[in-house]
Amino acid sequence: PSSLSLSLSLSLSLSLPASFGLSSHFLTTMDVKRPDLVRKYQRPTLTPEELPLDWMALLSLLCGVTGMMMRIKVASWIALFSCLISAANMKFSEVDVKQLISSAAFAVMSLVINYFTHPPK
Repeated sequence: PSSLSLSLSLSLSLSLPASFGLSSHFLTTMDVKRPDLVRKYQRPTLTPEELPLDWMALLSLLCGVTGMMMRIKVASWIALFSCLISAANMKFSEVDVKQLISSAAFAVMSLVINYFTHPPK
């Protein structure tokens, strides 16, 4: 109990302005904001060639092909979930429909091949 009260009293006595040697009056009177210089952030416009890669779509394609060719069920499920994540994270302005359709097709076809066809003998 004595160590708890000691640590409690130490934590209460150490406040932010006192630990830096600043008074509370100094902190409240010094306001450095200049509303006349505030400008709204404008996102730079990018051409389709400058857009960053969509790594989840690439992972979806790779896992879809791997799951389809090697009959690995886990890779097929990873392909499906990464395709869904990629579609959810796309902005409307940067939607590449061909890439989205191909990664979804590979993901679904790898699942169909893994679960609805007979394994080769």
